[in-house]
Order: sequence, then structure tokens, then C-alpha cells
Amino acid sequence: MCAGVFQRSIRKGQLRNTLLVGICPEICVLTMQVPSGLLDAYEQARISQALSRMRFDDREYRLIGASGSAKDGKFYAVDAGHEKLIAERFQKWPQAAITYFGILVSDCKVVIQEPNVDVLVVEDHALGTNDCRGWISERLFGKLGLPEQRFYQFRLAFDRTQAKGSFKVMQNDAADLVGADIILPESSIKPKLDLGFLDGCQKLFNGLTSGIRGMRFRSQIVLV
Repeated sequence: MCAGVFQRSIRKGQLRNTLLVGICPEICVLTMQVPSGLLDAYEQARISQALSRMRFDDREYRLIGASGSAKDGKFYAVDAGHEKLIAERFQKWPQAAITYFGILVSDCKVVIQEPNVDVLVVEDHALGTNDCRGWISERLFGKLGLPEQRFYQFRLAFDRTQAKGSFKVMQNDAADLVGADIILPESSIKPKLDLGFLDGCQKLFNGLTSGIRGMRFRSQIVLV
């Protein structure tokens, strides 16, 4: 307990089915409950001081983000050794980390990790995407071991960013045509990316599609 901030260490087992442990297996996480309601200037200063740098069980932690419960005063800190890595995933933008850190700690039933997966991010509504709904190839969906013909939401970590939304399953030959096992609309990426124009789209689609804005990645993925 310090300056009215309650701290609690999260055991790795509690984060087992999350993106966070998938990308940082050795990370240590601390949750903090900040008092809600009106605080005077002194109380605010004390809490800000307590959050800026913390020690728990002889380990130093840094405030890194929050989840949807931020409005209820729940925040997360990670051990100092992982602060930079997590900050880079949110483009070193504190507001984005506060808003979207929950993607990394969402508990899910199924987790897979795959090396060298081709991911294509496109502007919304391009290539059959829409608001936060993208595509996953049959071969990659099959590795999840989930029943077909169901609606599934996803959380995804790749390269140095993360995404959330829902998937439709595409045939493998369609995935081969566009050169990606995962196609995401830009609205799924948190925080958003600056997209340029994709090369070769007009050739791939015989002139039916041109001027698509997007970005290609080939990286390890953690999918839940």
C-alpha cells in the first residue's frame, strides 16, 4: 500500500492464455487499484508519485497501461526490463497504452503461436473486410482446433503491434492469391498504422482493384 494505491502481483498462470505472455514469457505484471472519486491536489500528487515508479517484492515496476476498467481505477505495471518493449508496441504513446493495453491481457480459451506468418493490413472495406472484421486462411484457422461455422472474436500480436476484431475464414487458394494467411482491416490495429499504397494490387486482381492502401508483414504471431 502506498499513497492510497493498492498493488497486487499477477501470477503468470493467470496470464497463460493471453497475448502478453505469448510475446513476453518472462514478464512480471502488477495491477494497481487507484482510488476513485474526487481527490484534493495533495492526494493527486501523492498518487502520481506512487505510480511513476514502484517496487514490489524487491522488483522495480513501471506504469504501462490500463484496460477497459481504467475508468474504475485499475491500471497495470510491468517490470522495468520489459517497459521499453511494451511501450514500443503502442508507438510510445501513453494514451494508446491506457486505451488498448487490455488487448494484451484479455483471457482467451485458445492460444497458438506461429513463426513467419504473412499478415496483410488494408484499409477498411478493401478485399472484403469491414469494421474490425478480417480474414484468416483455412490452414491457419484449422490450427486453432475450433468448430467451424461459428462466430469468433480474436486478439492478435504480430511484429510490434496488436489487433482485435473477428475473422471470416477464406479458402487457402484465396490466401495464396493475396499472399497472406491473415488479412486485417486497419480498424482492427490498435493503435492505428499509417498505410501506404500496396504494390502489385492491380496486377493481382486483373485491374478490378487499384489504389488499395495497406501494409504487409511477415513475422511471428500470437493468436488467441
